[in-house]
Order: sequence, then structure tokens, then C-alpha cells
Amino acid sequence: ELLAKLHERLAAAGLDTDDATLTALIEDNGVGGAVRLLAWADASGTSVADLQKMHADGTGWGAIAHQLDADGSLGLSPGIGWIMSGGHGHSADAHAAGHGRETAPGQNRD
Repeated sequence: ELLAKLHERLAAAGLDTDDATLTALIEDNGVGGAVRLLAWADASGTSVADLQKMHADGTGWGAIAHQLDADGSLGLSPGIGWIMSGGHGHSADAHAAGHGRETAPGQNRD
């Protein structure tokens, strides 16, 4: 059931993978790590294996996102809510446009 929901949410974000790949990524990186790896590999053109190696070598998700997207043009962030929300609140396009954590309600306080 979890795999079916993940496939649905990944597909809604334009990401396609098979059960074996997704299961292996989850076992090695957790659900959030698996989603990040698939999304960031797709957005950046960097292989999942290269991203996994960076993380396994001790680079945190935020640092990896920054390395892949130093100028912000890809709209990457360590957060995966834009995929996992299942279309509730944020789309990949909105995320890429910078509508993420920084502009969420309660984040900009005067």
C-alpha cells in the first residue's frame, strides 16, 4: 500500500520508477531519502547512484541540494512536501518557482 501511494505521488510529480528500485532506495535511505534521490536526480541530471554516494560519504541533504542547485534555478530543497503532499498545497512548478518553506504561512513574520 505504501509503495502504491509513493508511486502515485511520484508520478504526479513527473517521476517514474519501478517497485524494485523504489524498495531498494527506501531500504537504504528511508522514504524521504528515496524521494529526494529520485526527484533530485531527475531535476539535476545527476545519477541516483552519485547522489547516494554523496550522502553516504557524509554530505547532508541540504548541502547536496545546494551543490546541485547553487543558483536556485532548479528549486531544490531538502524538503519533500511538494511531492509527498500529493498535490495538496504545492506543486512541483510552485516549488520550482520558490514557493516552499520560505514562503509558507507563518514563516515571514514582521
